[in-house]
Amino acid sequence: MNYIFEQLIKRSDLYSFFENVLYDGLNYFIDAAPPAKLNSNGNFNLLDGHHRTCFLFYNKFHGIPLQVLKMEYEKYFNQEAANALMEYCKELDEVPLKIWHPAFVRLPVNKNLYDKNFNILYNALKGCEGIELKNI
Repeated sequence: MNYIFEQLIKRSDLYSFFENVLYDGLNYFIDAAPPAKLNSNGNFNLLDGHHRTCFLFYNKFHGIPLQVLKMEYEKYFNQEAANALMEYCKELDEVPLKIWHPAFVRLPVNKNLYDKNFNILYNALKGCEGIELKNI
């Protein structure tokens, strides 16, 4: 067998393995959560586990289990800004954009909305005060 064919067989076997363990639930993916490091943009970079992560994204999972340092998670979570935005969102039926943050995963989105106060609070949550989002 040539190298490319061997790699395709290995990837196919790995995909089948992931399908089988997913059939039993997310326990494997939680127990084998890949390590990640917070970058200067406020996102987590994978250090390992790219195949597991790609498999979950391919299967429409967006809450990917990761192993992160508590200090980095707290910085990412940004409790003070999250509380301010959550308080403001209580008055809204919908928000103008999807907030990829653990505190806001279930908020309904209407991309046709524009709300300056929401944008200011959202930017504070993401650590980019002074940048104003336009109708996304």
